[in-house]
Amino acid sequence: KIVDNNITELTFMTDGGRYRAAYSNYNPKSADQIFGGIVKVPTPAQAAAAAAEVETKRRAKESREKEKRKRERQFRTKAMNEMLGGGHREKFAQFFGVGTKQEDATTKAKVNLAIKLAQGDINQATFNAAMDALN
Repeated sequence: KIVDNNITELTFMTDGGRYRAAYSNYNPKSADQIFGGIVKVPTPAQAAAAAAEVETKRRAKESREKEKRKRERQFRTKAMNEMLGGGHREKFAQFFGVGTKQEDATTKAKVNLAIKLAQGDINQATFNAAMDALN
């Protein structure tokens, strides 16, 4: 016997669509509440299309963020080059003594670390740890 307080799930087909309404036995609902909460169950094709749309939006957002990071890096590199007068490698090399008698692999590594820090590829803590390891 179907009465307002013993319906836990209702499923039916109409107009080519499958509909379902369900609720917990611990939360009884009237027939009007059940019919008011009926949702259409998507077909597999509809579910796949919805998932594809979500994935497309996620990839688009990821692509925009990646492009933004790329533009920020280009801006930092350009600003650093302008600040140092263009030849930033030469400036760092001169500071660390590259091209002089004390040039060695450690000095070249220090120059590369300084350039990566200036370009924003590494953070200050990484730079400090690497410089400590090289000293």
